[in-house]
Amino acid sequence: MKTVYFKMMLENVIANESTMRDNVQALVVSAIETYGQHGDTSRIEMLVNASIKMKSIRSQTLKEFIKEHANVKFTPVKDGVGFVVKKIGKGAIEVKEVTVSWYYFDKVGVAVEKEAMKVLKGALATIKKAQSDNKLKTMTVAESKMVAQLESMLAA
Repeated sequence: MKTVYFKMMLENVIANESTMRDNVQALVVSAIETYGQHGDTSRIEMLVNASIKMKSIRSQTLKEFIKEHANVKFTPVKDGVGFVVKKIGKGAIEVKEVTVSWYYFDKVGVAVEKEAMKVLKGALATIKKAQSDNKLKTMTVAESKMVAQLESMLAA
């Protein structure tokens, strides 16, 4: 494939992905509004169950977003993939205004850049915890020196 065609296809994929996320946002808003007006959870149920089949939609994030904005619960169906959606409790229908896009709701499933210092501190904390729980094999001299150097460098 020529570079020009590759770039064109890549631009189309990016544009389509953005359009799809925004279309799902419109569906989420409509489903939550319908629930708020009539107590009808069928749109929420259809949307979430369809999202499970779409690999590019983070369905867990979508569910958590909906639960944050409407007092509903998701019960897994017994003989298949999907959920039954019902109102929580016997009280009034509660909905919150949607002010943020569902795909910015959390970062579950999104690749995140890590800071090297945080990773190193985390590794050192894991080693210390394993030592205190007696779950770490006796370290070699080289390993002990490395841990000591790491501790002194991170303490500075």
